[in-house]
Amino acid sequence: MENDILILKPAAQPVEQGGRFGLLLDGRARYASSPEQALLLRALLEGRQPVWRLTALLAGSPAPAPDETRAALALAGFILDFNDYLEA
Repeated sequence: MENDILILKPAAQPVEQGGRFGLLLDGRARYASSPEQALLLRALLEGRQPVWRLTALLAGSPAPAPDETRAALALAGFILDFNDYLEA
């Protein structure tokens, strides 16, 4: 998975409501369910990101994903939750 890249669909736009951060695509909003997911969304809004970089970002975050295994699981959950907003 070292060479895998994640990128948001071009039409995905950031959205914030009531202190919650997420994405808007085709009139549908999806909000981050955790600080880790918000961190990943903000990184992806900056452009395409390799999976290893996102995992490292999570592993170094102050949120409760202090090790590489938990970071990888958090990233997998994010991909499942935001699959419709990511390029295939």
